Amino acid sequence: MHRRYSQATLLLCAILTCSNLQAAAAVNTLSTTYEPAPGELQTIARQAQSGRVLEGWRAEIEQLNLQPPLTLRLIMRSCGEANAYYDSEAKSIVYCYEELLTAQATLSNHADKLSAEEVQLFAAGWRDSVFFHELGHALIDQLEIPMLGREEDVADQISTYIWVHREDSEAILNGTIYSFSEQDAEVDEETLADTHSLNAQRYYNVMCWVYGADPEGYKEAGEQLPDERREGCEYEYWQLENAIEQLLPEIFKGAE
Repeated sequence: MHRRYSQATLLLCAILTCSNLQAAAAVNTLSTTYEPAPGELQTIARQAQSGRVLEGWRAEIEQLNLQPPLTLRLIMRSCGEANAYYDSEAKSIVYCYEELLTAQATLSNHADKLSAEEVQLFAAGWRDSVFFHELGHALIDQLEIPMLGREEDVADQISTYIWVHREDSEAILNGTIYSFSEQDAEVDEETLADTHSLNAQRYYNVMCWVYGADPEGYKEAGEQLPDERREGCEYEYWQLENAIEQLLPEIFKGAE
């Protein structure tokens, strides 16, 4: 997949990876915890721990030059359901072992069209996509990012903005696609009133944003969209990018 790196991409690099002496005095307070898993989840829990998944996410956060810094606990535990969430009171991102298992099982069900390597890559992409979404919630909460819209949609936007130009973006995109592949079984009043957009809507939003970010590199994503939506995606991503970059210099050190 070809990539086109713009000034916005370089700015993202500066925001997420470049050092800043002014940030040295205040650092993130981060911790990682793998809680014991019940029998049926022990294998997936061991895989996560041996793969140092939480430690990898911690390293991602530590590269951020955040002011004020984050206080965040990264926790993996059994939740009784496939889920991940940010707890604003506990200042924690909880990633459920069941979510890891669901990703693995869903992708394994597509083994007829995916290689074993792709199953693993896309499962990791699913996992990271969900984490970046929850990190978006943490940033919104702790850095008091202003919003004009639903927080769940803004978290999707922040997540996409973070990973769209990464080297592993193709795996994350495919993981995102499969994570939204389970269609809402019944679109009733409760579903429509939910804080999340419908899975199908989130799918088309992400397809539009990545295509808008790089129409050549994400050409296949653009082909999944109706013509009318696709025509506006570059402008739609510009709006997303412009809004975030208007806010980030106020929040991230070293953005100037």
